[in-house]
Amino acid sequence: MKFSLIVCTYMRPKAIVTLLNSVKEQTLYPDEIIVVDGSINKDTQDLLLSKTFKNLTYFLIEEKFRGLTKQRNFGISKVATNSEIVCFLDDDTILKSNYFEELIKTFVNKQIIGVGGISINENRWKLKKEYQAYPKKNYYELDGYIIKESLRNIIRNYLGLQSDKLPGVMPDFSNGRTYSYPLNGKTYEVDLLIGMSFSFRKKYLIKLISQHTLRVMDCMKMQILV
Repeated sequence: MKFSLIVCTYMRPKAIVTLLNSVKEQTLYPDEIIVVDGSINKDTQDLLLSKTFKNLTYFLIEEKFRGLTKQRNFGISKVATNSEIVCFLDDDTILKSNYFEELIKTFVNKQIIGVGGISINENRWKLKKEYQAYPKKNYYELDGYIIKESLRNIIRNYLGLQSDKLPGVMPDFSNGRTYSYPLNGKTYEVDLLIGMSFSFRKKYLIKLISQHTLRVMDCMKMQILV
């Protein structure tokens, strides 16, 4: 399954090189890497030219294409015609060595439209301790893990306005929890993916762009990879 990586960046040459070095160590390497640089100088360009990254194409774009959404759309327009999966990463991300291998394994399921990853260093989930009390209005439990609720969600719990859906699954009213998921090796079906690390089947991206929207439609089945 051929897949492309798009990285949008702005004035962060050292960060993107750190990311690309982690891509170098992947057990499964992208068929193409597209860097869309909105920087107002050539520092990132010069640093990338001094390095060697396989399958990388670099674009230093004009001002009219700057901005994360515009840069992502620009990157999509440059993806190879035979690429099936389009992956997006923030330029300050560092990958575990098997990230793409696990990602593509998930896409083997033809029903899955999009897959998101989780920031390990910002993951607040902890294993539930058997003899410790966790007040339900202050903590949220999932699959044997516990996370302390945000103030917003604590208020919703007290007012009876909290959604009974899993994080990233949008309720019929108001807003749901937007937490990540525990690092337990499972996948979860969601409606919402965070921008730091997400990937989609290319044909659906093209369809969404042609409709002038990047909203995820209800019929799309997506999964969080942890």
